[in-house]
Formats: sequence, structure tokens, C-alpha cells
Amino acid sequence: MRKTHTNLEAPIAKKVAEELTNHGDTRIDNYFWMRLSDAQKMLKLQTHKLKMYWII
Repeated sequence: MRKTHTNLEAPIAKKVAEELTNHGDTRIDNYFWMRLSDAQKMLKLQTHKLKMYWII
């Protein structure tokens, strides 16, 4: 017999606004982070932390 799951909910991706500018046109991509590899995400996080350290 096959089990059906009626109470499953679709996953909701988090939105992280990233401003992208190409050829003078600027747009906001809320899902830019999905294209990044895990290594790129970690590098971006570390860079952000370093910037915050030097600002303070």
C-alpha cells in the first residue's frame, strides 16, 4: 500500500537582497545566494565579518 503525505508544506527559500549592476542597469536579486557554492557563501560571510571588524 502506498502512503500519501497530505500535511507536507513546500519549502520557503529565504530572501537576501543583493544589488547587481550591469551596464548601468541596477536590479535587486533576492535569490542570488542560491547560485553560490558553499565555499563562495563562506567567503562572502568572512569578507562581510572582516569589513564589519574594520568599520567598528
